Formats: sequence, structure tokens, C-alpha cells
Amino acid sequence: MEYYTTSLQHIQAEIERIDLIIKRQVQLTREVQKSNCEFQGLSNSEQEIDALLKLLICLPLWASALSPSFYTKVRIAFDRMAVDIGKCKTESTIQGITLCLNEPARLFHLTPFDVDTILICLAPTLDMRYERLYAYFQDHLTKKRPIGLRR
Repeated sequence: MEYYTTSLQHIQAEIERIDLIIKRQVQLTREVQKSNCEFQGLSNSEQEIDALLKLLICLPLWASALSPSFYTKVRIAFDRMAVDIGKCKTESTIQGITLCLNEPARLFHLTPFDVDTILICLAPTLDMRYERLYAYFQDHLTKKRPIGLRR
């Protein structure tokens, strides 16, 4: 595809890029939650509490499970997708096609991080499978939206 003919095509491409972040986070979450507790998400084992106490203050759980080679591969794929999306967005603009996600980014001077945050929050509205993934990341069945967002 040389350019997006609709905003939906653009958003789908961006969500596909966000999926790489989610896949990486699933891998990291699995590393952190190696124990296969029957009540995962509902209770904390003594071993889990001891492991939490050993971590440095303000060090996220996933930071200790990072695999440099895995992170590098995901980063390269993510950056490649971002470049391809950028080219398609530029060509869409040249073709006179307005992409609805670009407008708020342009009007409010949003950074790529800001746009990614919007996409992460938008994903469960577009596809309910993200609700289950977000609940998994938060280790709680009822937390189906990114932290702080509730229906």
C-alpha cells in the first residue's frame, strides 16, 4: 500500500504497530509471572512478596526481565513499521486525504508518545481482545482498560 485511502486503514496500521508493544509486554509479563498460581491476579504468594521486596525502589517488574536481544528485535520491527506508516501518511496527505488521527496530533502538537497513548486507550474500543490483554498485564480480571481508564 502506497498510501491510506481511509482513516480506518491508517488506524489499523497504527494499532498493528501498537501490537508489537503489546506482544513485547506479554513476553515480559510472562517472565515476571513465572509462578503458575491457581489464584493469579487474586492473591499474592509469600514468594512473590519476598521477590517484590528484593527489587529496587521504583524499578518496574518488567525491567528485571528484559532480554536485550528480544527488545532489539522488537525495536527494529517497531521502527520499521513507524517509517512505513509515516510514508503512507505523507502520501495520503499529498493525495488530499485527511486522516482523522493526524488532525488532533497536528492541532495539539502531540508527540509520537502521545499518539501511541491514544491508540493504546482506543484499542479496547476497536477490538475487545485488548480488554483481556490489559487485564492480564494488570494481573486483575476486572481491570480491562489501561490503568486509570474505566468504563
